[in-house]
Amino acid sequence: MTQVAPTTPTGTLRLDRPAGRPVGPATWLALLLVRGYRLALAPFTGGQCRFHPSCSDYAEQVIRRDGAWLGSGRALRRVMRCVPFGPGGLDLP
Repeated sequence: MTQVAPTTPTGTLRLDRPAGRPVGPATWLALLLVRGYRLALAPFTGGQCRFHPSCSDYAEQVIRRDGAWLGSGRALRRVMRCVPFGPGGLDLP
């Protein structure tokens, strides 16, 4: 199985799954929202994520793997665990 880079050499968002299957419109929109967050809001949050990979990386991975609805639910659950004084650490999708 080949690994797919999140962006193409020109810097545009790559919207296919690791297996090469194209994504549906809901998955495409969810990935676009994650990308928009990274470009517009993430620079202002200070890179203080307590998990590895970061929540936006995790969201992109689970949305690509599981689709828009299930992946978005898992990403939301991950964001809800990011609370002050929480344990953090390694949390793989």
